[in-house]
Amino acid sequence: GVKLSDLGAYAVATGPGAFTGLRVGLAAVKALAEMQGKPVVPVSVLEAVCESAQAEGLLVPLLDAYRGQVFAGVYQKHSKGVELRRAETVERLSDWLAELERGGYGSEPFTFVGPHLERWKDGLAASSFAAAPQVRTSTLLAEAVARRARWKWRRGQAVDALHLRANYVRPSD
Repeated sequence: GVKLSDLGAYAVATGPGAFTGLRVGLAAVKALAEMQGKPVVPVSVLEAVCESAQAEGLLVPLLDAYRGQVFAGVYQKHSKGVELRRAETVERLSDWLAELERGGYGSEPFTFVGPHLERWKDGLAASSFAAAPQVRTSTLLAEAVARRARWKWRRGQAVDALHLRANYVRPSD
């Protein structure tokens, strides 16, 4: 029974992810928001993965970026929400793990989170982070995107449709 005009803002996952899927989703939300004169709250897919994880503390989300690479970042999750602690990136898992170690994360306990962690089982097991906990998350992130968007909306982190941008992390081909 909710009408589009009843909404205060739109939430959208901005990526990283498949270029075409991101473009389609962003175009749809931009059109609806522009048509209704409503703001949009952008949410990183990696942020949504952390929001959906049944874990707290330092979280390292991993998503398949294909081409032998992962989309990754470092987030802090606590009762007040999820905050980015290290910029999102796309690179080979081994390179990312080496960066984490050089960045001082080898001494801090953290949890790997993501929907397909089994894809990196061998790479994680062969690293200095083999003992780090791993928490599998759902591939369905709409609820997590909505929760993060509500949190951001209340803190004034919405943008107008014209300023909404995809979070590709790497340039498209």
